[in-house]
Amino acid sequence: MNVAKTGWRIILRPLRIIMAGSNVSVRLWPFAVAAIVKVHNALSTSSASAPEATVGSALASAFAASLSSPPPSPYFLLTRKQCDLTNLRTIFCEAHVKIRNADDLRKHLKPAPVTMRCIYLGDDSRAVGALVYIFDVSRFTTASYNDIYFTED
Repeated sequence: MNVAKTGWRIILRPLRIIMAGSNVSVRLWPFAVAAIVKVHNALSTSSASAPEATVGSALASAFAASLSSPPPSPYFLLTRKQCDLTNLRTIFCEAHVKIRNADDLRKHLKPAPVTMRCIYLGDDSRAVGALVYIFDVSRFTTASYNDIYFTED
């Protein structure tokens, strides 16, 4: 199997699994691919050029792996920092976001809750927060993780 097929297989198999299990439109595939790539790049490499791949036998390889630290991830090799996955959530899960927009608050009835139902679309690469689609106002927006309650299942 050549390198291009392997690269696409790494992304397409999880993409098919996510899209089949999430019951969302196929048009949302770029958000799923972004989440897959983020997780994949945060994991340690296991390529043939990794240090543990040069050890001869399986027993020696297991012993060497137990003594040494795991190989660095592609994210670490690029940035020299560990990838922060503390805000990693299930992609396309339902969530509730607190209303911060003054126009939306004015339209809202006083006794009604100050949250709106939304769908989580992943991390926003341009700002610190989560990219969500709010159903009540039909809008894509970025929300702070402090303002979101996730209902993952």
